[in-house]
Amino acid sequence: MNRRPTYDVDLYSNEVVVNPYPHYRAIRDLGEAVWLEQHSMWAIGRHLDARNALSAHNIFISGNGVAANNLSNGNSPGNLLASDPPLHTHLRKVVSKPLHPKALARIKPRIEASAGSLIDRLLARKSFDGIGFSSVSSNFDRFGNGWTSRCWTQKYVGICRGCF
Repeated sequence: MNRRPTYDVDLYSNEVVVNPYPHYRAIRDLGEAVWLEQHSMWAIGRHLDARNALSAHNIFISGNGVAANNLSNGNSPGNLLASDPPLHTHLRKVVSKPLHPKALARIKPRIEASAGSLIDRLLARKSFDGIGFSSVSSNFDRFGNGWTSRCWTQKYVGICRGCF
């Protein structure tokens, strides 16, 4: 007899994407970890359970991939999300300073102006490719603070060895 909590819904279906909240609730209500039958993977829907899993590096190995598909997992080893200590700790240290609230506050006006301009350009189109507008390098060029940004970008991209 199968005793693991199971949820048999396609989380990528249109109706779930439009209103995911009842499904999130169902997953949380079913238990600490729930087997998603249609996706052949586990889901952890409760905050404390997810936090504990994220801290259990020796059990839940992010370096093997964190995506719901093998293609993404194959392209992501070694980046910040798909890494384990000590590499993950090092990468977090590299990105934490330029993404700290005080650092971002200094460039907030530039971020807001750039975001407004981007939104205006996107609204003028009937459709757009979201990936084409979310390039890491263009964001650093747009929001960076000169030499520090260039050095940080080179350091981070060098560490990741082209994972983007």
